[in-house]
Amino acid sequence: MSFRNRLTAARSLVITQLKTGLTPEKLGWTLAAGSALGCFPVIGTTTLLCFLAGAAFRLNQPVLQLVNYLVYPLQLLLLVPFFALGAAWFGTGSFPFTTETLLAGFRSDFWGMLAGLGSALWLAVLVWMILVPAPALLGGFLLRFPIRLLIRRFSEEN
Repeated sequence: MSFRNRLTAARSLVITQLKTGLTPEKLGWTLAAGSALGCFPVIGTTTLLCFLAGAAFRLNQPVLQLVNYLVYPLQLLLLVPFFALGAAWFGTGSFPFTTETLLAGFRSDFWGMLAGLGSALWLAVLVWMILVPAPALLGGFLLRFPIRLLIRRFSEEN
């Protein structure tokens, strides 16, 4: 499936969800949560995190998971910066991995790679906890305005 087809499918899903009564506020929070949780620095955990957050805050699960999957490339891009910042901020030295070596390690032996990363993984999670919540909260608040405009535009088209 091409990227354009994926975007069309995503747009269709969001429009369908809006027709079922999803409010702009709830959609904004869902998009922000999916984006924030989708770049959590532990590969393989974001689906569960999004599910739990969606259940706890009554967010729209299909949209939440869609956003989570759409930001997967961002998660991969941010792995090394999260780990490197964790090493720099907490004084553990430099982080010796690249994105490629991390992904290869996770693919070959997921649990072994997690164990091998040890404290670096916890430090990356701490960096994520420091850097991500504020922009996610701001995004959740601000997204409702363009969403309202899109709803108005969509209503005028139909």
